[in-house]
Amino acid sequence: MAQFVYWKQLTRSDVKYKLTVATGSLDQFFPSIPEGQTSQIFRVLDEECNTEWNFKLAVRKNGPLKPTVGGQWIKFCKMRGFQEGQGIIFFKERNEATGQIKYKIRPFYNFFST
Repeated sequence: MAQFVYWKQLTRSDVKYKLTVATGSLDQFFPSIPEGQTSQIFRVLDEECNTEWNFKLAVRKNGPLKPTVGGQWIKFCKMRGFQEGQGIIFFKERNEATGQIKYKIRPFYNFFST
């Protein structure tokens, strides 16, 4: 069963350059970055389009981590037509038999906005 782990309302910077991520969310959702490295590529399934994307989680080497997601992130945003103010939801799902984690993403639709 998929577990909801991260939601974000997209900013202009998120859809034009890179997705910025709250540092406190790193351990909750995103894959760990190997020691001594500053980035990690991870595959994410867009459940609505049944398309997998290679996203790249990166942090600064020195100073505040300031995590971002790049890789195919911008291509994904363009393909989906995301704009500032729209929301996204990340999920992760662990295969109990193998322990493998699958990452998923969906747009967030606010049906109650005016």
